[in-house]
Amino acid sequence: MGVNISKDVPELKYVWTYRAKSFFKDTVPVVSGDGKTVALYSRGEKLIHVLDGDGSHLCSIKMKQKMLLANVSAIPSLSYDGSRIVTRDSNSVICYTRTGELMWEYERSDKVVRSGMQSWIAQISANGKIVVVRMFHDLIWINADNGEVISIATHEHEYARTIPRISDDGSTVIVADGFNLHCYINASCVWTKPAEKVKGKLHLYGWGDPGLSADGRVCSSTFDHVVHIFDTKTGNPVGTITDVRSVSHENSSQASFSADGKIIAVVLQKNGIGVFTGPGYQNPLLLYTMEGVHRPVAPLLTRDGKRLLSKAADTILQFDIGSGDEPVAVGRVKDTSHIPGGPTVHSRDYHHDRDTHHIRTYTLSDDGSFGVTVAKSKELWAFKLGSAQGGVIGK
Repeated sequence: MGVNISKDVPELKYVWTYRAKSFFKDTVPVVSGDGKTVALYSRGEKLIHVLDGDGSHLCSIKMKQKMLLANVSAIPSLSYDGSRIVTRDSNSVICYTRTGELMWEYERSDKVVRSGMQSWIAQISANGKIVVVRMFHDLIWINADNGEVISIATHEHEYARTIPRISDDGSTVIVADGFNLHCYINASCVWTKPAEKVKGKLHLYGWGDPGLSADGRVCSSTFDHVVHIFDTKTGNPVGTITDVRSVSHENSSQASFSADGKIIAVVLQKNGIGVFTGPGYQNPLLLYTMEGVHRPVAPLLTRDGKRLLSKAADTILQFDIGSGDEPVAVGRVKDTSHIPGGPTVHSRDYHHDRDTHHIRTYTLSDDGSFGVTVAKSKELWAFKLGSAQGGVIGK
């Protein structure tokens, strides 16, 4: 079963590859915003490999873990310049330099590790100043300079159902616990949106993984086949997009924003993806439905909003935005890993996609020009995004 893609669409060329002593298994590479640092959690080796943007090996960070961590729990998070690398390790959150020197460690021996539940997630803001940790019922803010705790917010329900989002400057955090969608500004909760009860559905099917623009101005979350978009400062709704895909607690339907929040990409029902802008996000820039058994999922906008990427089975698709009625693919990356189960990520943000047949195993630099992926051969491959005109997908 393949993806129906025109052979006229050019394949993007890999610029370098990297293979460790063991194959990479069920993992996702992360690239820094400036594209100069790549980090990859090698689950079987219990190592984090750190490479320069040209593929040169910088260091391998040995994990202290005594068990295999659930993948999404140990995926490293990088500052924009890659100078700081944060990860969860056993009962700790640890910060390293890009050359593997330990900066600080925040240990919580009172917390029991739940491998497989993704109960701990650590992320660093793009400016490298704030680390946010989701730990069971707690949301923890840490000073990334010295590892000191800034604030802890404890909630009635565990945060383990969704992944928190953090703005580039670290001031704004959006997190959902299923029952409620919370917005924190400077570590203080400024508003909460309860999930509405839907007749005939369990209440646990509430808010899915939230989306957040890099500037922290707008956020979103999916509930009952509707993407709700909010102003983060006020909590006021600024738009909705209906008929979107909702699968397995909606975690695979997280929206992607341009950096300024003016453009949003979503997964539509019936094998589609859509990009919207304008008042209330009602003006479509791209509407596309793929034929065949595979669907494009977890769309990712480049920060300037000019390109859209999406994963369909073992192929990464790249679209020009606003190129006409027919979406034109200007490039495709074939033979990327198609792992049943596991996580996906949006750049430095984590995204756990529970749809077991559609996994994005790639990330991009902030300017959208450089990407890394794990290939079917379980090697780490780097690729450049081109601008040469291609063919129409599905023809």
